[in-house]
Amino acid sequence: MAKYVGFTRTNYFSVTDVYMFRQVIDNSYCSSGDIDIFEESVNGSVKYAFGCYGSICGTRELLDDNDDEGDYDVFITELQSIIPDGEAIIITEVGYENLRCLTGHSHVITKSNDAFVNLGNKALEEARVLLNNPDYDTKMEYQGDQVKKITLPVTWEVNGVVYIEAESVEAAIEYFNKNSDHIPLPKEFEYTDSSFTLADSDPEFVKLYNCDGTNVI
Repeated sequence: MAKYVGFTRTNYFSVTDVYMFRQVIDNSYCSSGDIDIFEESVNGSVKYAFGCYGSICGTRELLDDNDDEGDYDVFITELQSIIPDGEAIIITEVGYENLRCLTGHSHVITKSNDAFVNLGNKALEEARVLLNNPDYDTKMEYQGDQVKKITLPVTWEVNGVVYIEAESVEAAIEYFNKNSDHIPLPKEFEYTDSSFTLADSDPEFVKLYNCDGTNVI
């Protein structure tokens, strides 16, 4: 199987707290090593950028023995906390797997919102405009004979019981609602029927869980 080779880099942007910004980057990692920080003086003020070889996987602190994937959502939320109003961080990744697959996408992040921009999708939209054919479609990747193992983010629910010492059912419910973050999870629980589902069905989001740059064809 051909190896995916990727590169990730951002624009230059301002931050509200340089120390916290460096902490966010230091506590995060990518599929091919560490994330590097760059700084440059732009119009008299210091701007920052970061980049790496491969794909950014997420926050390193959330890794455990059963999970080799960082939490990308937390990484984005932490970046949003140090972006000033009117600023944007544009994380762009480009990569290839021989000539079978060429990819390019950006994740645009502001203080309160974020969006994915896929180069292939944008090019297809432009082709439809130039052809005056909204139904035009094409294939830009080569299938080959290989099947890939794709990482999909999933969620499910379980149910169980906890025991609360209280004077009444109402008091127990009130105590639970106020202290649920500190009450131990049940040691015995059962799967909630029909709760197994994808955490997100957006292909661009799912690709972030495939730190080797895997593309679903």
